[in-house]
Amino acid sequence: MMFRDEEHAQRVTAPGKLENNLSTFSVLGASNTQIRWLSATAKQGESTMKKPSSLFGLWVCFVLIVGLGIVPTMMAADPSPIIGNWEGTLDPGAQPKKRIVVHIAAAQDGSLSGTIDYPDESVSGELLTAINYKEPALHFESNSGQISYDGAMNKENSAIVGTWKQGASPLRLTLKKTP
Repeated sequence: MMFRDEEHAQRVTAPGKLENNLSTFSVLGASNTQIRWLSATAKQGESTMKKPSSLFGLWVCFVLIVGLGIVPTMMAADPSPIIGNWEGTLDPGAQPKKRIVVHIAAAQDGSLSGTIDYPDESVSGELLTAINYKEPALHFESNSGQISYDGAMNKENSAIVGTWKQGASPLRLTLKKTP
C-alpha cells in the first residue's frame, strides 16, 4: 500500500502500539520521482493481508446467479411475435367463405412448427410442412392441398396480411392474432 506522508505509514507491532516502517524507492525512468510504501512485518504465523469481506463472496454469487440463471430465462421469456393462434377468412368469390385458423409454436431451439384448422369443414391439425418467419415476413406451406402463404406482420404484431395460394388461384388473406 502506498502513502503520501509519513504520518500514514505506520504499522501495528503490538496491541495498541504503532511503529513507523516507511521505505522510499526511486522509480525507474523518472529522475526525481520516488515512491514510498509501508513495509509491514507480521509475527510468525500471522498474515499481513486483510481478510476479504463476506460481502465480496455474496457479490460474486449474485453476479454468477444473474449471469447464468436469469439471462437465459429472460431470453426465453421474449418469444417471437409470430407464436400463437391466427385466424382469417378466405373469400373465394362464388364459393362459400372458409375460416382458417393457423397455430404456430416454437421449440426450445427456436425452430417453428404449426398446424392449420378449417373450422367450417370440421378439419383440424393439418401439419405445416415448412414455416419461416423473419420479421416481418411469414411463409408457410402444407402438403395437404398444396397450400402456401406469404405475408407480412403489421407493426402492432396483431395481423398478418398476405396471399394464400392453393392451386392456381391466389387469394388475399389477413390473419389476425387470437387469444
